[in-house]
Amino acid sequence: MPDLRLRLRVLLPLVLASACASAATPAPQSEVLVVDENGVVMRHIVDENARVSVEATPDRIWQALVGTFTELGIQPTENDRAHWKYGNMGFIMPTQFHRQARSDFLHCSTGAAGLATNGRMVAQVYSQLIPMSATTTTLVTHVSALLRSNEGTSTATAPVSCASTGVLEEYVRKEVERRLLTIP
Repeated sequence: MPDLRLRLRVLLPLVLASACASAATPAPQSEVLVVDENGVVMRHIVDENARVSVEATPDRIWQALVGTFTELGIQPTENDRAHWKYGNMGFIMPTQFHRQARSDFLHCSTGAAGLATNGRMVAQVYSQLIPMSATTTTLVTHVSALLRSNEGTSTATAPVSCASTGVLEEYVRKEVERRLLTIP
């Protein structure tokens, strides 16, 4: 019996440590709150990179991606096929985009309600392809923006950060997958 207790004392911490080690790598989260010891939210982080694994080569996905961005009316300022990065780093987001209010695509910080419809929104909308194997590629799409007042006399001179709602990334994913059906 003492031998069993000794084994449990040695094995139990190892088992618990291995369980903690596997739990230390959480699944990607879309939202993270950083809170101080008093429960006050210090920082709110939204993962603005939507990742999806696609069963296709980067060359095929690139064709579908270019067509998708063209259909959306997003002209590229970044067209780097060598690094598989495509998109616009300074896209002026109209108040109505793709037949929807831009607030359907981007959520701005608290207090920016008036700016959302009247302000100038400059967005980063781009995708990057990461080859994983001969037939599998990860498609990463990033959407974020800064919103500024159009009013010359406004006291809100600092830009307001806007985070993605995930709608545009999901549209890009679905449209790329749809287009892949017609690309040999």
